[in-house]
Amino acid sequence: DRHPMWTFDGRSILFDSFDGKSREIWMVNVADGRLTQLTRLGGLASFPSPSPDGKEFTFFFYKDDIMNLWKARIDGGDVKPLTKGLASAQDNQCTFACHVAAWAPDSQIIAYSGGDHESIWAMRRDGTDPTKVIGDDTHSHFPWFFGDGQMGYITEHVSSTDAYTDARAYDFKTGKTIMLYERMAIQGPFEWSNDGKRVLFHSPRSGNFQIYMINLGDAEGIATLRGTPVPAQPAQPATN
Repeated sequence: DRHPMWTFDGRSILFDSFDGKSREIWMVNVADGRLTQLTRLGGLASFPSPSPDGKEFTFFFYKDDIMNLWKARIDGGDVKPLTKGLASAQDNQCTFACHVAAWAPDSQIIAYSGGDHESIWAMRRDGTDPTKVIGDDTHSHFPWFFGDGQMGYITEHVSSTDAYTDARAYDFKTGKTIMLYERMAIQGPFEWSNDGKRVLFHSPRSGNFQIYMINLGDAEGIATLRGTPVPAQPAQPATN
């Protein structure tokens, strides 16, 4: 059982579960623990992402060397693919999803990583008008939405001497991008708070994977984000 996601009413949790043959999407009712199987596709379904209006959810599905983004009603009905040939193992593309597709706050736009793991695409909730919104020869992925409708995303920079990531935001109204935080030491995926002041990430830096929260409102938080030493505080004079 992996990749849990709360429904927006807080009453249920979506997750994917493997029975040794296939991975399917399930839902558990928090109050009584009642389980409901939502998909029966006989492949590898993963990373469910419920819409903010509670009506639908997306997930990635892999079968026969092809991965696509799919959608279904929240009760598991009307299951259908939204993309065609998003990633193909035969084309040496990455067919393992590593982050949920992102829903805009009004549930009308879905953002997702391209099969090349270098671009970010957006489409209407019915699957129409798929558009590459980020794709300028950079390694960009992990899209999410802020409360104001802007889309955040991560761009990786890797060379033989350096490796870091930037966090940017894309405005669908203007088509412009702005830098949020640059030269971050952590890769992602991230979970950003709607007000943009806190960020969650997981890391094995302690020897085991743990979840960390950074407060971006103070110098120590920014230093942690960028992997730089926290400035030493001046010693306080002793008092008698």
